[in-house]
Amino acid sequence: MVKITSPFLRERMERLADAGIAHQWKMCDETGRLDNFRRAATGEGEFEGRLYNDSDVYKLLEASLYAAAEFGGEELRKRNDQVVALIEGAQWDDGYIGNVFKLKYKGMLYKALASAHELYCMGHLLEACSAAAELGLSNRLVQVGVRMVDHLVDEFGEGGRQIGYCGHQELELALVRWGNVQGDDRAVALSQRMTDLRGIQPSPLRQQFDNEESKALLEGYRGLVFRGEEYVGEYCQDDMPIREQTKAVGHSVRAMYQFCGALDGYPDDAELISALESIWDNMVSRRMYITGGIGSASRNEGFTQDYDLPNYDAYCESCAGIGLAMWGSRMSKATGKAHFMEVFEQVVLNNVLAGISLDTCLYHYVNPLASRGNHRREEWFECACCPPNLARFILSLGRYVAWQERDEIVLGLLVGMEGEFGKVSIKVESGWPYEGGAVVSGVNRSGGPVSIRYRHWQRGWETVEVDNGHFTFSVEGEFRPSWMKSNPEIAENVGRVALMHGPMVYCLEEVDLGFPVTQFQVATMGPLVPIEPEHGLWKRNYKVAGELDQKWDSLYSANRAETYVHTTELVPYFAWNNREASSMQVWIAEA
Repeated sequence: MVKITSPFLRERMERLADAGIAHQWKMCDETGRLDNFRRAATGEGEFEGRLYNDSDVYKLLEASLYAAAEFGGEELRKRNDQVVALIEGAQWDDGYIGNVFKLKYKGMLYKALASAHELYCMGHLLEACSAAAELGLSNRLVQVGVRMVDHLVDEFGEGGRQIGYCGHQELELALVRWGNVQGDDRAVALSQRMTDLRGIQPSPLRQQFDNEESKALLEGYRGLVFRGEEYVGEYCQDDMPIREQTKAVGHSVRAMYQFCGALDGYPDDAELISALESIWDNMVSRRMYITGGIGSASRNEGFTQDYDLPNYDAYCESCAGIGLAMWGSRMSKATGKAHFMEVFEQVVLNNVLAGISLDTCLYHYVNPLASRGNHRREEWFECACCPPNLARFILSLGRYVAWQERDEIVLGLLVGMEGEFGKVSIKVESGWPYEGGAVVSGVNRSGGPVSIRYRHWQRGWETVEVDNGHFTFSVEGEFRPSWMKSNPEIAENVGRVALMHGPMVYCLEEVDLGFPVTQFQVATMGPLVPIEPEHGLWKRNYKVAGELDQKWDSLYSANRAETYVHTTELVPYFAWNNREASSMQVWIAEA
C-alpha cells in the first residue's frame, strides 16, 4: 500500500472521507438510489431514476471502503455495512443483480446490451468487491462478487448462454482486477473474450436492434450507433477490433475504460500495445486539451475530429479525465515510457481536480476552458457518474503513483508519499505540485542493492541504486512558469496564450479581474510574480500585467477601443469556480 502524504492531496482526501462521502451518501438517499435496492429485495415498487443509477452506489461504496481503510471512522464503517446488506438483499439467487430489471424491465435481461448498462453496473460492483478483498474489509461483499462472477461466466464465458459485451465498457477491467485479486482465471478469460469480440461484425450489439422485445430499451440509443440504416458503432468503439484502431473515437469514457480493460487482460500483447500507442499519439497530439481534458463534444460526450478543441463548449467530462489517468498509468507500466505518466500528472492536477470543489461537496460534470459565468458547481446530477468516480479515484491515488516491477521500485509521480514495497520502505517528501524537487529516503531490508526508478520532471526516467540499510537521495528540479501557445490548427487559440507552472495550468477569473475576462489582453513580456493568495484556499497565484479594454459600445469598429494598463491575478485551473461564479479563460488574448 502507498499512503499519500502530500498536504496538497492529503487535505482533499481527508475532506472527502469526512464530508464529501457523507454528502454523496445523503444524495443517494434523497434521489432514491438506495431505495431501489430496498425495493428490489422485495420485488415491489417502482424503479427510480436512470438505468445505470446502481453504478453510483457501487462507486461510492468503493470510495467508502478506501476511506474506511485509510481514515477509519465508525460511522463510515456502519454505513458501508448497511449498503453491503442492501446489495446482498437485491442480488438474485443465480448471482445476477440489476435493480431496474427486477422492478421495471422484467424478463428483459441482456436483451439490450448496447444501452441497458447491466454489465457496466456489475463491473463497478465487481470493482467494489475487489477493493473489499484487497483491503480485507468485507467478506460479505467479496461473496457477492463470487456469486456474480459465477453468473457472468455461465452467461458470457466460452460455451455460455450469451455472446456479447456491454455498450459501456467497464466490466472488462473489473473482471481482470477481480481475477488478479482472487486468482480466478475464468474472470480474466471472460474479460479477454469480451475485448476480442468487440468490433467484429456483425456485432452482437447490432443484432439486438432487430429484436422487437428490445425496442423499448434500444430505440433512444439508435441515433448514437447508426448512420441511417447502417450500424457504425464508433460511439462505443464497436466499429472495428481494438488491434485495428488508430484513432481516439466515440464516447471518451467508454474508450478509456476499454483501453484499460484490454491492457489489463493482455499486458504483454505487443500488437495490442502498438495499437494503443497509435491511439494515444493521435489523442495527445490532436485531440487533448492542455488541461488533459478529452472529449470535446457534448453530442457524443466524446471525440470528434483532429484539432476540434473549442474552449467554451469543451466537454472534458470529469470521468473521462479519470479514465485517461487510469489508462496513462497502465501504459507507463506496459511500455516503461515516461511520457504516459506526464499526461497522468497533467490530467489529474488539472482536469480531474477541477471536477471537485475544495470542500469536496460540489462538482463539475464538464470542465470547459472558458466560461461566460454560466457554469455552477452542483451538489449532484441526474446522471451522477462523476461525483462518486472522483471520490473513489482520489482516495485510491496511491495505487497509481508508485508500484513495483519485478526487482525495481517505480515512482511515477514525485508526490509526498510513504510506501512498503516488499522489504523496502520508501518515503518521498516534496512540494508538489508547486515545487519540482524531492527527497527520497527509506530502509532497504532486502540484504542487497535495490533499484529505484523515478520520473524526473524534465529528464524522464532516472534510476538510483540504494544499498542495504537506510538510504537518502535528493532529486533536483524546479517548476518554472511559462507562457504556452497552441498549434495554429486550433483556430480558437490563435493569438492567445496559457500560463503553466510546471504541470499546473492557470486561468483568469472575473472575480479577480473585476471585469469580464474577454476584455483583458496579457503582456507576456512583463513580469510573472508568484504570490500567496490571502484567502488561503490554495497556495500560489501569479500576478500579471496587461491591457484592459474599455467597454465597447458597438459590435464592430474600425479602431480598437481605448485601453489602459491593468494588473490581475491568475489562479490554478483546478481551483476555478470555487468562489463566486464568474467568467473564466485558460487561453488569454496576448497584448
